[in-house]
Amino acid sequence: MTTEMTTEMTTEMTASTSPAVTQAISSPVEDVVVDPGRCWSLYDNEYYPGHLWAKHFPTQAEAVAAATSKDKGIVLIACDARDCVKRRHAAIHAERERQCEAELQAAASARAWRLVGHCATEIGKADAKAGLVVTLQLGLIAAAGSGALGATGVLRWAAIAVLTIGVLIAAWAVLPRLPKLSRRTGEGQQGQGAGLNFGVVRGLDAPELAARLRDVDELSAASTEAVNLAGITHAKYARIRWSMLAGVLGLVLVVIGTGVGTGVGA
Repeated sequence: MTTEMTTEMTTEMTASTSPAVTQAISSPVEDVVVDPGRCWSLYDNEYYPGHLWAKHFPTQAEAVAAATSKDKGIVLIACDARDCVKRRHAAIHAERERQCEAELQAAASARAWRLVGHCATEIGKADAKAGLVVTLQLGLIAAAGSGALGATGVLRWAAIAVLTIGVLIAAWAVLPRLPKLSRRTGEGQQGQGAGLNFGVVRGLDAPELAARLRDVDELSAASTEAVNLAGITHAKYARIRWSMLAGVLGLVLVVIGTGVGTGVGA
């Protein structure tokens, strides 16, 4: 907006226009011709003089007509047409930035949900592996306890004890984990922004759930869920590893006990 084209003189419009409309012009009120070097702009009073809501019109009459359709807070100004173009470009650029940010947000949310799916798949695989480990170790315990493997004495009981520990660790790996809720608010311990899970949903009725789903931040919810599931997956695999190590140690003790028992019997 140039100094030549705009002055800071503000007066009330005539009774034919809205009382809330004011003008700041450097030319007469009459709108006789369209000056290609000048355009008329409307700005929200609260953000004057540069809110991106600004609308630009080639004539004062069009600007006044648009201004009178607003309730209040409209400022009518005359400005250089080049300034109008710059403001249009600024508004377009700002809109493109918002669209770009929304696209980046959507892409990040999609990646986060894919990670959630990957973690959920790995949790299923970990549970299946834990079940297999438990089955094998229970078989070894049964065989060692019955004496079918030939292990005798202290080594046999040591093997059974170690294998039992391995079974318990594997069972710990597949133990269902319930969400920890606050006793005072009923929310997850990580707060309301942490997203929804069955532990929270079970305490809501349908309207409350609908409201929560409308307010949820997709990226925040997906990221929180991915972090939680990644921690669960890591814990499961760590326990399965310890269970397998216990199983290997128990098997070694059974083999040694069998060898000792065979040597003693010979």
